[in-house]
Amino acid sequence: MKTAIIRIYLEYIRYRMGLRSSIPAYFINKICVNALGTSLVNIINDDMFCFDDSVKRRGVFLVRADLVPMLHAASRALPAGYRLFFYHGYRPRLYQWVLWLQKINAARSANPGMPDADIERDVRATVACPKNGYGPHQTGGAVDVTIVDCNGVQLDMGTAPLHLGIESVMNYKNITPVQRNNRKILASAMQQAGFNNYPAEWWHWSYGDQMWAAYQHKPFAIYGEVESPLYILTDEEKQILAQNKII
Repeated sequence: MKTAIIRIYLEYIRYRMGLRSSIPAYFINKICVNALGTSLVNIINDDMFCFDDSVKRRGVFLVRADLVPMLHAASRALPAGYRLFFYHGYRPRLYQWVLWLQKINAARSANPGMPDADIERDVRATVACPKNGYGPHQTGGAVDVTIVDCNGVQLDMGTAPLHLGIESVMNYKNITPVQRNNRKILASAMQQAGFNNYPAEWWHWSYGDQMWAAYQHKPFAIYGEVESPLYILTDEEKQILAQNKII
Protein backbone atom coordinates (compact mmCIF):
# COMPACT_ATOMS: atom_id res chain seq x y z
CA MET A 1 0.00 0.00 0.00
CA LYS A 2 2.83 2.37 0.93
CA THR A 3 4.50 1.67 -2.42
CA ALA A 4 1.28 2.53 -4.27
CA ILE A 5 0.94 5.86 -2.44
CA ILE A 6 4.56 6.74 -3.18
CA ARG A 7 3.93 5.98 -6.86
CA ILE A 8 0.88 8.26 -6.87
CA TYR A 9 2.83 11.12 -5.32
CA LEU A 10 5.61 10.65 -7.85
CA GLU A 11 3.01 10.91 -10.62
CA TYR A 12 1.78 14.18 -9.09
CA ILE A 13 5.35 15.50 -9.08
CA ARG A 14 5.59 14.56 -12.76
CA TYR A 15 2.41 16.57 -13.38
CA ARG A 16 3.85 19.63 -11.60
CA MET A 17 7.01 19.28 -13.69
CA GLY A 18 5.01 19.19 -16.92
CA LEU A 19 5.89 15.56 -17.60
CA ARG A 20 2.30 14.36 -17.17
CA SER A 21 -0.78 16.04 -18.65
CA SER A 22 -3.28 15.39 -15.85
CA ILE A 23 -3.53 15.37 -12.06
CA PRO A 24 -3.74 11.82 -10.63
CA ALA A 25 -7.33 10.94 -9.71
CA TYR A 26 -6.26 10.23 -6.11
CA PHE A 27 -5.72 13.95 -5.48
CA ILE A 28 -8.88 15.02 -7.28
CA ASN A 29 -11.02 12.62 -5.26
CA LYS A 30 -9.58 13.97 -1.99
CA ILE A 31 -11.06 17.43 -2.58
CA CYS A 32 -13.94 18.28 -0.25
CA VAL A 33 -17.37 19.05 -1.67
CA ASN A 34 -19.37 21.94 -0.22
CA ALA A 35 -22.64 21.34 -2.06
CA LEU A 36 -23.80 24.84 -2.93
CA GLY A 37 -24.87 24.10 -6.49
CA THR A 38 -28.18 24.64 -8.22
CA SER A 39 -30.56 21.99 -9.54
CA LEU A 40 -30.35 20.23 -12.91
CA VAL A 41 -32.13 21.70 -15.92
CA ASN A 42 -32.87 20.25 -19.36
CA ILE A 43 -31.43 22.25 -22.29
CA ILE A 44 -32.31 19.83 -25.09
CA ASN A 45 -34.63 22.42 -26.70
CA ASP A 46 -32.15 25.32 -26.54
CA ASP A 47 -31.61 26.27 -30.19
CA MET A 48 -28.22 27.82 -29.44
CA PHE A 49 -26.83 24.30 -29.21
CA CYS A 50 -26.62 21.08 -31.22
CA PHE A 51 -26.80 17.56 -29.80
CA ASP A 52 -25.71 14.08 -30.80
CA ASP A 53 -28.45 11.71 -32.01
CA SER A 54 -28.06 9.58 -28.87
CA VAL A 55 -28.98 12.63 -26.79
CA LYS A 56 -31.98 13.39 -28.99
CA ARG A 57 -33.27 9.84 -28.63
CA ARG A 58 -33.11 10.06 -24.85
CA GLY A 59 -34.85 13.43 -24.95
CA VAL A 60 -32.90 15.13 -22.18
CA PHE A 61 -29.58 16.89 -21.78
CA LEU A 62 -29.17 17.89 -18.16
CA VAL A 63 -26.69 20.33 -16.63
CA ARG A 64 -26.64 22.42 -13.48
CA ALA A 65 -28.65 25.61 -13.88
CA ASP A 66 -25.49 27.65 -13.20
CA LEU A 67 -23.97 26.27 -16.40
CA VAL A 68 -26.68 27.49 -18.76
CA PRO A 69 -25.60 31.16 -18.95
CA MET A 70 -21.98 30.01 -19.06
CA LEU A 71 -22.68 27.76 -22.06
CA HIS A 72 -24.53 30.62 -23.75
CA ALA A 73 -21.48 32.82 -23.18
CA ALA A 74 -19.20 30.15 -24.65
CA SER A 75 -21.47 29.84 -27.68
CA ARG A 76 -21.44 33.60 -28.26
CA ALA A 77 -17.63 33.58 -28.08
CA LEU A 78 -17.39 31.26 -31.10
CA PRO A 79 -16.83 32.60 -34.63
CA ALA A 80 -19.99 33.54 -36.54
CA GLY A 81 -22.00 30.51 -37.64
CA TYR A 82 -20.30 28.08 -35.27
CA ARG A 83 -22.24 26.26 -32.54
CA LEU A 84 -21.47 23.97 -29.62
CA PHE A 85 -22.27 20.30 -30.22
CA PHE A 86 -22.83 18.12 -27.15
CA TYR A 87 -22.41 14.40 -26.52
CA HIS A 88 -22.70 14.07 -22.75
CA GLY A 89 -23.80 16.23 -19.86
CA TYR A 90 -25.22 14.82 -16.66
CA ARG A 91 -25.47 11.06 -16.44
CA PRO A 92 -26.44 9.14 -13.29
CA ARG A 93 -24.22 6.55 -11.69
CA LEU A 94 -26.49 3.75 -12.94
CA TYR A 95 -25.75 4.84 -16.52
CA GLN A 96 -22.06 4.94 -15.64
CA TRP A 97 -22.47 1.30 -14.61
CA VAL A 98 -23.96 0.58 -18.04
CA LEU A 99 -20.94 2.13 -19.79
CA TRP A 100 -18.56 0.23 -17.51
CA LEU A 101 -20.28 -3.13 -17.97
CA GLN A 102 -20.48 -2.74 -21.75
CA LYS A 103 -16.74 -2.07 -21.91
CA ILE A 104 -15.98 -4.98 -19.57
CA ASN A 105 -18.08 -7.42 -21.60
CA ALA A 106 -16.55 -6.24 -24.87
CA ALA A 107 -13.03 -6.65 -23.44
CA ARG A 108 -13.82 -10.17 -22.21
CA SER A 109 -15.14 -11.18 -25.62
CA ALA A 110 -12.07 -9.78 -27.35
CA ASN A 111 -9.62 -11.31 -24.86
CA PRO A 112 -10.87 -14.75 -23.78
CA GLY A 113 -8.82 -16.12 -20.93
CA MET A 114 -7.49 -12.75 -19.76
CA PRO A 115 -7.72 -12.40 -15.95
CA ASP A 116 -10.51 -10.13 -14.71
CA ALA A 117 -8.01 -7.89 -12.92
CA ASP A 118 -6.17 -7.22 -16.19
CA ILE A 119 -9.43 -6.59 -18.03
CA GLU A 120 -10.55 -4.07 -15.41
CA ARG A 121 -7.18 -2.34 -15.52
CA ASP A 122 -7.42 -1.90 -19.28
CA VAL A 123 -11.05 -0.76 -19.19
CA ARG A 124 -10.27 1.86 -16.52
CA ALA A 125 -8.17 3.60 -19.15
CA THR A 126 -11.28 4.24 -21.25
CA VAL A 127 -14.18 4.66 -18.81
CA ALA A 128 -14.50 5.64 -15.15
CA CYS A 129 -15.31 2.76 -12.82
CA PRO A 130 -18.45 3.46 -10.71
CA LYS A 131 -17.30 1.02 -8.01
CA ASN A 132 -15.17 3.74 -6.48
CA GLY A 133 -17.77 6.50 -6.36
CA TYR A 134 -19.05 9.15 -8.72
CA GLY A 135 -17.29 11.06 -11.48
CA PRO A 136 -17.64 14.53 -13.04
CA HIS A 137 -20.67 13.67 -15.16
CA GLN A 138 -22.62 12.50 -12.09
CA THR A 139 -22.42 16.05 -10.70
CA GLY A 140 -24.10 17.79 -13.63
CA GLY A 141 -21.11 20.10 -13.95
CA ALA A 142 -19.33 18.36 -16.85
CA VAL A 143 -19.98 18.34 -20.59
CA ASP A 144 -18.41 16.54 -23.55
CA VAL A 145 -18.50 19.06 -26.38
CA THR A 146 -17.13 19.95 -29.79
CA ILE A 147 -17.96 22.56 -32.45
CA VAL A 148 -19.92 22.44 -35.70
CA ASP A 149 -19.80 24.99 -38.51
CA CYS A 150 -22.73 26.72 -40.22
CA ASN A 151 -23.40 23.54 -42.23
CA GLY A 152 -23.51 21.35 -39.13
CA VAL A 153 -20.13 19.77 -39.91
CA GLN A 154 -17.86 19.10 -36.95
CA LEU A 155 -14.54 20.92 -36.93
CA ASP A 156 -11.49 18.68 -37.32
CA MET A 157 -9.96 18.36 -33.85
CA GLY A 158 -7.43 15.65 -34.71
CA THR A 159 -9.51 12.85 -33.20
CA ALA A 160 -13.18 12.05 -33.03
CA PRO A 161 -14.89 13.25 -29.84
CA LEU A 162 -14.70 10.63 -27.06
CA HIS A 163 -11.73 8.88 -28.72
CA LEU A 164 -9.36 7.92 -25.91
CA GLY A 165 -5.66 7.86 -26.68
CA ILE A 166 -2.56 10.03 -26.51
CA GLU A 167 -3.84 12.01 -29.51
CA SER A 168 -6.78 13.24 -27.40
CA VAL A 169 -4.57 15.17 -24.99
CA MET A 170 -5.48 18.83 -25.45
CA ASN A 171 -1.90 19.97 -26.11
CA TYR A 172 -0.88 16.97 -28.21
CA LYS A 173 1.80 18.18 -30.61
CA ASN A 174 1.47 15.80 -33.56
CA ILE A 175 -1.66 17.28 -35.09
CA THR A 176 -2.00 19.67 -38.01
CA PRO A 177 -2.05 23.47 -37.60
CA VAL A 178 -5.74 23.48 -38.57
CA GLN A 179 -6.58 20.86 -35.94
CA ARG A 180 -4.56 22.74 -33.31
CA ASN A 181 -6.32 25.99 -34.16
CA ASN A 182 -9.74 24.33 -33.92
CA ARG A 183 -8.90 23.08 -30.45
CA LYS A 184 -7.83 26.61 -29.53
CA ILE A 185 -11.19 27.96 -30.71
CA LEU A 186 -13.01 25.53 -28.43
CA ALA A 187 -10.64 26.15 -25.53
CA SER A 188 -10.87 29.93 -25.82
CA ALA A 189 -14.66 29.93 -25.79
CA MET A 190 -15.00 27.50 -22.89
CA GLN A 191 -12.26 29.08 -20.78
CA GLN A 192 -13.67 32.57 -21.24
CA ALA A 193 -16.99 31.25 -19.96
CA GLY A 194 -15.35 29.81 -16.83
CA PHE A 195 -14.97 26.12 -17.67
CA ASN A 196 -11.92 23.96 -16.99
CA ASN A 197 -10.60 21.35 -19.41
CA TYR A 198 -9.56 17.84 -18.41
CA PRO A 199 -6.17 17.88 -20.20
CA ALA A 200 -6.32 14.24 -21.34
CA GLU A 201 -9.57 14.85 -23.27
CA TRP A 202 -9.90 17.96 -25.43
CA TRP A 203 -13.71 17.62 -25.43
CA HIS A 204 -14.26 17.34 -21.64
CA TRP A 205 -15.04 20.60 -19.81
CA SER A 206 -16.43 21.18 -16.35
CA TYR A 207 -17.30 23.72 -13.72
CA GLY A 208 -17.93 23.27 -10.01
CA ASP A 209 -16.88 19.63 -9.64
CA GLN A 210 -13.79 18.19 -7.92
CA MET A 211 -11.81 18.17 -11.16
CA TRP A 212 -12.53 21.87 -11.73
CA ALA A 213 -11.53 22.60 -8.13
CA ALA A 214 -8.25 20.69 -8.48
CA TYR A 215 -7.10 22.39 -11.66
CA GLN A 216 -8.34 25.83 -10.61
CA HIS A 217 -6.78 25.53 -7.13
CA LYS A 218 -10.13 26.03 -5.39
CA PRO A 219 -10.47 25.05 -1.71
CA PHE A 220 -13.52 22.86 -2.41
CA ALA A 221 -15.93 21.73 -5.11
CA ILE A 222 -19.47 23.10 -5.19
CA TYR A 223 -21.11 20.18 -7.00
CA GLY A 224 -21.40 16.66 -5.68
CA GLU A 225 -23.31 13.69 -7.01
CA VAL A 226 -26.94 14.45 -7.86
CA GLU A 227 -29.97 12.50 -9.03
CA SER A 228 -32.78 13.46 -11.43
CA PRO A 229 -36.06 11.72 -12.34
CA LEU A 230 -35.79 13.28 -15.81
CA TYR A 231 -32.96 10.95 -16.82
CA ILE A 232 -34.71 7.68 -17.63
CA LEU A 233 -32.77 4.55 -18.48
CA THR A 234 -33.85 2.54 -21.51
CA ASP A 235 -35.18 -1.00 -21.17
CA GLU A 236 -31.93 -2.31 -22.66
CA GLU A 237 -29.87 -0.41 -20.08
CA LYS A 238 -32.05 -1.69 -17.24
CA GLN A 239 -31.60 -5.22 -18.55
CA ILE A 240 -27.81 -4.88 -18.51
CA LEU A 241 -27.95 -3.67 -14.91
CA ALA A 242 -30.33 -6.45 -13.87
CA GLN A 243 -28.22 -9.15 -15.51
CA ASN A 244 -25.22 -7.95 -13.53
CA LYS A 245 -27.24 -7.59 -10.29
CA ILE A 246 -26.70 -3.83 -10.06
CA ILE A 247 -30.44 -3.28 -9.72
